[in-house]
Amino acid sequence: MPTIAIGDHPGFDPETATVLAKTVDDVCDRLYIDGDAHQLREAVAARIVNIARSGERDPVRIRNKIMQEVDSDVA
Repeated sequence: MPTIAIGDHPGFDPETATVLAKTVDDVCDRLYIDGDAHQLREAVAARIVNIARSGERDPVRIRNKIMQEVDSDVA
């Protein structure tokens, strides 16, 4: 189920909000963040919103950017 966090950030049309919410779910699944980790999911959602606000709308590019950021933070 898509996270509610995207709905807290106005400025996205419903279709974009749905895509971004699914991207949150995808990233969280890949990072093994379950539905009970609300603060982590909110942090992922906030980062996705920031990337989308900068103009990127492709969910694969957004996901890859976040995964690269996580990889560089871990290294």
